[in-house]
Amino acid sequence: MKKLGLSLVVFSLLFLVGCNLTMIQNEQEYSIDATEVQRFVMDLDEGEIEVFGEDRTDIKVIATFASRGEEVDLTEQFQVDNMSVSLEQVEDEALLITNIYRGDQSPIEARIHIKAYVPRDLEVIMDHDGGNLGISELSNSLVINQGAGKIEIENTSGDIKITDGTGAISLMNNDGDISINNNSGAVEIANHTGEIKLISGSGQINLEEITGNLQVRSGSGSIYIDQVNGDVSILENRSGKVEITNISGTITQ
Repeated sequence: MKKLGLSLVVFSLLFLVGCNLTMIQNEQEYSIDATEVQRFVMDLDEGEIEVFGEDRTDIKVIATFASRGEEVDLTEQFQVDNMSVSLEQVEDEALLITNIYRGDQSPIEARIHIKAYVPRDLEVIMDHDGGNLGISELSNSLVINQGAGKIEIENTSGDIKITDGTGAISLMNNDGDISINNNSGAVEIANHTGEIKLISGSGQINLEEITGNLQVRSGSGSIYIDQVNGDVSILENRSGKVEITNISGTITQ
């Protein structure tokens, strides 16, 4: 593993927020060569995540360690003792791991925010505990398992599989088959080419400008579908309004 910027850069040292809590943020950069890497596997603790596909031959990760507590010294030391990031190559995979060890009674709030810049043709597999997630400009398959937080994906070409506990999901301008199992939260998909299979426990569903067949199962929440070049099947809708317009194929519900 090659590590850049070994010294921590403190860009927000004493930002006071309610109840005399102090926010400490430190930034660190990591990189590895990706010429022999086929997929990027991420096992991530809580934090905001952004992944950008680019024309490059390496993987660059900027990690922001953020912790908040009442005492400055303890809050700073918590980052040193309890927060870690590793980036390494294992055979044909690049493996990024973030970890926050909180202990049983730790009063410190902590997150590790990640910005990752990767070759756009890498397959991406992510297991994320929680926090908002943004992904763009990838051209291979994408698998996401997320506990909680908003998911935004745009301008990708490749199959997408999402399993999400709670949080809104927005997919814009993507090509490839989509499979989503979302426990709760609104789902919006627009300007998409490919088959869509969607299971939503609760939350409004908006699907528009789709080229491909749709299959939707919803527990509760309104469903709005418009401008589909393909068949539409509503397998289940326990409660909520359903509006389906401008469909070229058959409608089953």
